[in-house]
Amino acid sequence: MKTGIFVITLPCAHTRQENVRAQMAQAGETFEFVEGVDGATLGDYPPSYAPRRRQLFFGQDMTMGEIGCFLAHRKVYQEIVRQDLDYGLILEDDISFEPDAINIARGLAGSGIDFDLVRFCSSEKIMRSKKRWKVAAIGKNHHLSRLIEVPGGAHAYLVSRAAAHRLVQLTERIWVPIDALLAFAWYSKLNLYYFLPSPFQQDQRFDSLIDAARFQKLRPTGLTGALFPVTRALFRLWCHAGRVSLVVRFALRDRRWGSGQS
Repeated sequence: MKTGIFVITLPCAHTRQENVRAQMAQAGETFEFVEGVDGATLGDYPPSYAPRRRQLFFGQDMTMGEIGCFLAHRKVYQEIVRQDLDYGLILEDDISFEPDAINIARGLAGSGIDFDLVRFCSSEKIMRSKKRWKVAAIGKNHHLSRLIEVPGGAHAYLVSRAAAHRLVQLTERIWVPIDALLAFAWYSKLNLYYFLPSPFQQDQRFDSLIDAARFQKLRPTGLTGALFPVTRALFRLWCHAGRVSLVVRFALRDRRWGSGQS
């Protein structure tokens, strides 16, 4: 079972890199740094960006920081495919993790559990969410859950080879940030779980390198602005239908699996 560990970083992020090296050395793990894409150096949107779709659904363009982050994760998917790995653990360089976190991820990879993607993101909001259900216990303190929401964050997740192939295809066009794409399981058709509580966390000592402009709410103008109330409503309807489809697809199967563990 070949599992690679990839950490996305920028060449100038020396402090973050030293922090990752120290944690990996303590865990006795080998890994690869993957050079990210600094959105500030792009200059213009890449040809793969879909501005009309983005503006009609969200009312504003993605920021260059979001574009750079998206392209960096795409590079890792391509690397997993190129190396013909069974699984890839993808981390961002502001990661902080518990001593057994890597072993947990490797254990999932070798467990025989049918998954495409496992996200390690457990905020208080996720833990309190009523739009999730537990699927299976993992050891004494953790479990896999299904979540019918779209949580942010792409700082830590585990992908299968098949998922990497699929994500290479899905990232040929850019219209949502990478964390949203990972959460849109009804769109990707990936078998997505959330590992809770997460042994991986974002290190709060480091500020996000994605520009804060992504949080601004701007209203489009012209024809796009006139259509936006309708297209935004249609997008929300599409998301709602997608969530319902996940319940239909997985709820009964997950309940049977969970019952089989008891």
